[in-house]
Amino acid sequence: MAVGANDADKSTITVAVLRTPQPLAAYKTQLDRCASFTFTGADQIQGTVTASEAVAPPINADDSVAINQTVSPAGTGSGTQTTLSLIAQIADIRIQATYMTFQGTEPDAVLLDQAFTAAVLKVHDSFR
Repeated sequence: MAVGANDADKSTITVAVLRTPQPLAAYKTQLDRCASFTFTGADQIQGTVTASEAVAPPINADDSVAINQTVSPAGTGSGTQTTLSLIAQIADIRIQATYMTFQGTEPDAVLLDQAFTAAVLKVHDSFR
């Protein structure tokens, strides 16, 4: 896992590579069944998480998906967190790149795609 942060706007890009026996299709099904939920954190902050599938960029992988997600805290004090995640799976290796922003700022899809593509290509090349 690697994380890069932009101090100016507090946005981050996180790239993670992991092994999983679960196909990406199972994750997509789970997302379809539970696209929104509410939570109460350890500090009693409440909020709502809403996720939706977006158009995944073309990538050389067994499967891929793009997910838009917002975390909206109830009440005042904390702002909305927005993420765009690009996820691909090659065999049992899952690659996920996520761009996270705050206060309603849109994720930089171009920068995210560059990080995602580089990670997928590195994994793909390791199978040669």
